[in-house]
Amino acid sequence: MPVADELTLSGLLELLSHPRRRFVLGILDETDGDVSMDSLAERLTAWEVGDSPADSSPPAVEDVKLSLYHTHLPKLETAGLVTYDSRRVRYDVGEPTALSIDGLLQEERDSMLANRC
Repeated sequence: MPVADELTLSGLLELLSHPRRRFVLGILDETDGDVSMDSLAERLTAWEVGDSPADSSPPAVEDVKLSLYHTHLPKLETAGLVTYDSRRVRYDVGEPTALSIDGLLQEERDSMLANRC
């Protein structure tokens, strides 16, 4: 996955293709870009099973936390969107324009037109 400065429309769509990654970005947006790993895992588990965070079973929360830590957060970090450690997850988008959907769409159109036969 490219860093945010080089993120293409296809790369962005691939990154956002998994609902857990979209959920993480949504929660970060709600919490001003900073959330504890425990809270994030509890909220995601509750969302997936339709319970309140308090009703989520500890083994299920731990499974979600491991999935976030080893799969989803590394992808978001490689793309330059978040930083994380075992305790916290934070937004890490430097330039607001780095993920401009309009810019990515324009680049995609330009590329498609340039490669037309």
